[in-house]
Amino acid sequence: MFDAFRTLEKKFSVVLFIQDSELERWKQEIEALGNQKNLHLVVQPCPYEGIEFLYRVDFDVKQAFQSAHKDFFWQAIPLPTSIPSPALEEISNIHYQFLLSILQGQAVQVKLQRKALSQLLSKHGS
Repeated sequence: MFDAFRTLEKKFSVVLFIQDSELERWKQEIEALGNQKNLHLVVQPCPYEGIEFLYRVDFDVKQAFQSAHKDFFWQAIPLPTSIPSPALEEISNIHYQFLLSILQGQAVQVKLQRKALSQLLSKHGS
């Protein structure tokens, strides 16, 4: 399921929205993913309608890729292996806030978070 993150040639910001009812089913895989040193994972429970909505959005985030699964939505941004851990965490937190603001329909926050994310990605060579 998360084979895309097995490479150690890149680091990743990964944001995962998953249905509450599926969280226990995927718990081991999510924990294993979260323990990987090459990524920062943010997990957010989300109703099915929110997951389906996210699949329909054009995010326009440079190099981002996402899942195609009915029980959850994840989006990942590949980053250089040289990125320091604090910068990876900052990017992941803004990445999460960006996706959450889209899900919550907060247009002003979407613009602010997209700009902040774009600036950080440019700064860190993604």
